[in-house]
Amino acid sequence: MTGPRRIVRRFRAHAFVLLEVLVSLAILGIALSMVMKSLTTSLKAAKWSQQITTATVLARGLIEGWEIEPPVPGDLSSTFAPDHPRYSYEATYWPEEISYADRSDLADLDPVSPLRRVSVRVYFGSDESKRGKRQEVLRFETALIESEVFDVDSKLRNGLPFE
Repeated sequence: MTGPRRIVRRFRAHAFVLLEVLVSLAILGIALSMVMKSLTTSLKAAKWSQQITTATVLARGLIEGWEIEPPVPGDLSSTFAPDHPRYSYEATYWPEEISYADRSDLADLDPVSPLRRVSVRVYFGSDESKRGKRQEVLRFETALIESEVFDVDSKLRNGLPFE
């Protein structure tokens, strides 16, 4: 009878090893799923960061262009094509008079140039894309003033050469 007992002991030993392997595979599977979830979250965050950075650079270029050559007041919309056709913007551009109604001591001064208010939204994607919607990436509002850098009268008064 020593033979059957030996077989039972071997079977129990192999069954315990099999159970250890199954538990370690389950732990490994859970750990790998957590790593994959972390990786996909990191990739989405990196993509979103890249979209925000690109939208910021494009919007800055748009505003700098408007400082030099102001657009017609009103609602504006376009894409940043051909360099960035997937990015588009909607903007509202309007002049806003500066009023010093409660400062009578400033009445003798030359009138101040109006501020030019700008509200801009930058989008990624298009309505014609596979998902059928575009995503707002950036939104801001700012005010522009006439810059002395490009003012001819300022260059004359300061004796700066024209380029």
